[in-house]
Amino acid sequence: MSDDDKPDDVYTMADLPRFTGLKRTQILELRRNKEFPEPFRPSRGGHRTAWFGADIARWQQERKNADPGREWHERNLARRKAKAEAQAKPVARVRPARLAAQPRP
Repeated sequence: MSDDDKPDDVYTMADLPRFTGLKRTQILELRRNKEFPEPFRPSRGGHRTAWFGADIARWQQERKNADPGREWHERNLARRKAKAEAQAKPVARVRPARLAAQPRP
């Protein structure tokens, strides 16, 4: 049996936090926002849901490649820069009278 013929691993909700590093509530929120792979029901009419390991691995790779932290960081830097520019006031550089007579070093 080759690797392609090997059956895929199946994970339940109880397994996911250990493999994804996310809490159950975070996984549910991602599912609600359609940002997490869709589960399947292993048995007809059953309540249990499961995910194929390949789907989870693909999701993790996409998430790693997307690097949402970098996007957030760039947006945050742009926001800070715009705020600093808006608050910046030109400062007149005037030497005090006692220093005006002295030559600059």
